[in-house]
Amino acid sequence: FREGLARFVRQSRLEVAARDLLDLADTQAVGHELTAIADACVNAALTAAEPQIPFAVIGLGRYGSEETSYQSDLDLLFVFDGAGDAAQEANRIAKTVRAH
Repeated sequence: FREGLARFVRQSRLEVAARDLLDLADTQAVGHELTAIADACVNAALTAAEPQIPFAVIGLGRYGSEETSYQSDLDLLFVFDGAGDAAQEANRIAKTVRAH
């Protein structure tokens, strides 16, 4: 799974960079495209985690404002609904998402 995701990211970022270098996309469009790549990765990782509780991933910073750049990291906030055993499940989901 991780290898396929990494291949997707490399190929997608290369396409964005080519449009950027050829002046076929402005700075705002590049930021939106890089954010869309990050969104796809976060969604794929969350799907792979198979959450058993209500769980949300919220993007913060440049990622959250759709201004991701080539050097951006992903600042994420994990939110879940529940208590007790749900906290263990939320921790498992968050670790899975971070690992991918």
